[in-house]
Amino acid sequence: MKKITTKKILLLLLGLIIFGFILYINKDFSWRSLLGVNITYLTLSFFTSLIMCGLFSYRWGLIVNYVQKAKVMSFIEYFFYYTLSFLIGSFTIHEPVSFTARVAALKASKKISLFKATSATLIERIFDLINLLLVVVPSLLFFLNIISLGLALALSCLAIALLIVFIIFINKDVSHLLFILYKLAIRVIKKIPFLQKRIDTAKLLDETQSIVFTKPFSIKLVLISFVKFLSRGLLFYLLFKTFNINIPLGVVIMSIPITQLALFISFTPGGIGIFEAGWFVILKVIAIAPEDISTFLVGQRVVMLLFIPLMTLIIYAVIMLKKKPCSPVSLPDS
Repeated sequence: MKKITTKKILLLLLGLIIFGFILYINKDFSWRSLLGVNITYLTLSFFTSLIMCGLFSYRWGLIVNYVQKAKVMSFIEYFFYYTLSFLIGSFTIHEPVSFTARVAALKASKKISLFKATSATLIERIFDLINLLLVVVPSLLFFLNIISLGLALALSCLAIALLIVFIIFINKDVSHLLFILYKLAIRVIKKIPFLQKRIDTAKLLDETQSIVFTKPFSIKLVLISFVKFLSRGLLFYLLFKTFNINIPLGVVIMSIPITQLALFISFTPGGIGIFEAGWFVILKVIAIAPEDISTFLVGQRVVMLLFIPLMTLIIYAVIMLKKKPCSPVSLPDS
């Protein structure tokens, strides 16, 4: 326990050092610059983040219910546990911890096995990774000034369309095509403390092979994942507007694959420093003023640290108002 705590502290310090170094080399930053926020855009950002998290939760719920062939939780409970996992991930190593939190929430429902809970949540993350990998190449080509913004956006949409066409015309089940990525993801599972002693990875792979996704269901997941990707772009566009920074929506959308991959591979608590480094490089490439870069990097971190707990509390309040228990455990009929 002491080793884990020490490691977390060291990683947090490393992230803060990276963040501090970025602000140092950028030089122009004043905390007063955060006071001149646009309240209208800040409000719109909050509601957009709610919608975005709602999409995340809806897709996660679809996959879990499909894998279990039964409704494991209500939408509002999926929503709560998704935002809660984001909250936890904001202060710990984001991907493995938020993933573990969602698996633990499903397991607590006692309606699904740990193997199926892990499989369903891992598949949900794989769909995100597939979408990012499809659009990251047009994104890189755009920021390297090889192609125009319009062409980059068109290629991104084309990549998703080709994936859908591929799903429609392939002969094998879509599930088997996910299996290669799934086997790679299992290597990550082995390193997560909560799961490494509870999961037999060979059995987990067998469990996954038994899951058969139909083509219509897979297409639905791809489309939801793409809408989710666009909603994230809209959120950050509104965050730029919140701090009075004008960047075209298309440019912000093309920034998402790079910054999300930075968050995906980050090893610091909440991705601090790594996530900001991704945005720093992009904003430098498109020649944003140094003071605006610093304001955005600090501002988006502060705003999201406020938004995520607030969203979690709102969803929890909705659950309580509906007089449903926060826990997903079903009560027996009297």
